[in-house]
Amino acid sequence: MAVDQVLTEFVQTLRRAGLRVSSSETLDGLTAAGIAGIDDRQRLKAVLRAAMVKRSRDIPTFDEIFDRFFGLQGSPLSLGQPMPGQAQPGDDPFPTDQSDLERAIQMAQQALDELGRQISELTEALLRGDMP
Repeated sequence: MAVDQVLTEFVQTLRRAGLRVSSSETLDGLTAAGIAGIDDRQRLKAVLRAAMVKRSRDIPTFDEIFDRFFGLQGSPLSLGQPMPGQAQPGDDPFPTDQSDLERAIQMAQQALDELGRQISELTEALLRGDMP
């Protein structure tokens, strides 16, 4: 299963448990996982928690769901394997090549489409680095 699909299912599980995770926080989580990688379970947990949890009282629920969802046995992700396109140490985490930017926008749009949302012009401009 693709990483974005797994994380989308994870977000749906969080929402069913009562955590309010917005589509922008979901995108932040996908981006953070892409930068941090999935090879270190604790690091993945930390970056997803930072991206998706707004209230400190939700941390225990997030942690419990993460531990169950990404348990050592039968995890939907192959922890220990680098994520396709994962940043390596020394890499610039922000794409500068036009094709990389377009691919990032397409991936964001696909994630939003799966959530039934549309990417705004402002978000697209921010992804491209076109800050007014």
